[in-house]
Amino acid sequence: TQKAQAFFSRDNLTELFNEAVKWTADKIFQIILSLILWKVGKHVMKWLLKICSKALERAGFENGVIKFINSVLRFVCYAVMVMMVLDILGFQTASLIAVFGSAALALSMSLQGSLANFAGGILLLYTKPFRVGDYICALGNEGTVVNIDIVYTTLLMPDNRKVVLPN
Repeated sequence: TQKAQAFFSRDNLTELFNEAVKWTADKIFQIILSLILWKVGKHVMKWLLKICSKALERAGFENGVIKFINSVLRFVCYAVMVMMVLDILGFQTASLIAVFGSAALALSMSLQGSLANFAGGILLLYTKPFRVGDYICALGNEGTVVNIDIVYTTLLMPDNRKVVLPN
């Protein structure tokens, strides 16, 4: 009971209350700072995406490539902003970055074939060796190009069959 009386003494309770107020003020400051960072980061991200889109349009990139690059850039911006907010709030972000890095490596290894097709699609849209409406011969198939997508190209064969070829 003597320990309990010492714990609930006026000086001890005043000290605990002052520490709680200080901790709350620090956390409120961190929360407000993280909200400001998030809001400013979203505006900077929109501005960056707008500049990127205009630059890619002037460079003559296809609309599909521009949309893809913008979506990747948006994902990267959000990931950086989340890490910054978590760091401001006091979370340990080094282990999260390591987990995200290993997850990205595992994902890229599992999607290796699709990523190769994707890279081929980017090259097709950039170099433009053929366009929609051209008659081409590819992988033993001949036909008119109906659609050039990021991962696949669709041909319409002379007998009206559609063939989807990986890029």
